[in-house]
Amino acid sequence: MLSRGETIYLSNHATLISRDLTEYQIADSAAPILDKNKQIKGMILIFNDVTEQYRLREEAAKSQRTLQAIVDNSPSVFYVKDQTGRFTYTNQKLGPLLNRSAEELIGLSDHDLFPKEIADAIRENDIKVMETGTALESEETALIDDNIRYFSSIKFPIFNEHRVIGATGGISADITERKLQEEKLLHNQKMESLGKLTGGIAHDFNSILGIILGFTELLDSALDKQPKLHRYVTQITHAGERGTKLTQRLLAFSKNETEQAKVVDINALLITNQNML
Repeated sequence: MLSRGETIYLSNHATLISRDLTEYQIADSAAPILDKNKQIKGMILIFNDVTEQYRLREEAAKSQRTLQAIVDNSPSVFYVKDQTGRFTYTNQKLGPLLNRSAEELIGLSDHDLFPKEIADAIRENDIKVMETGTALESEETALIDDNIRYFSSIKFPIFNEHRVIGATGGISADITERKLQEEKLLHNQKMESLGKLTGGIAHDFNSILGIILGFTELLDSALDKQPKLHRYVTQITHAGERGTKLTQRLLAFSKNETEQAKVVDINALLITNQNML
């Protein structure tokens, strides 16, 4: 101040230590006292105790860092989009999923990242949130590394100081593994039900075939002197035996047993069944 003749302000981080070693955060300044000839005759020093403001500012900064750490280390994806659907913020989870950095995503939209059909569905949910002004929970899909992944998303409006929706916030959790497990469980339940149904039909069909084969055996012995009718009975017997083998395969399916493959002679099979065909 003495060298320049101007009011000088020190940093807001200046610390004053009193005689009892108490520390105060101060905002201080020095202003010149000038005579009528504009010569410096002295100075005025002002010390403002801003310890409380400094403490509150530090606490706010610490809370901000803690919140940022929570968001960045969360397994879920956090993001904010403007009214046009472009990202204005993402946590550190979304970028690696899309093989990009969080900074590279800023300014991009879902249509820049995903196929049109998927991007349209995501955008439709964003628009619903902005139109209704209420949160929306939905299941969304995304194409990542050529694989469809499923996300449980909660989207909500972000209001400005005038209570006008200025952006859309979202939290999306990857539920792909859970979705696949649910689909696998549902498939297993369907197969179990189908197996029970198949087993019941096979048992009933086997009983019917038993009756048919029993009567064809009686006819076979009764038609020894009628070759033509005897051939018909032989065909019925053959078809009944094939039906029995079919029921055995159905029963094996109902018990989730693996059927043993075997080599067959297609020509012999066709010749055997030519009359039926």
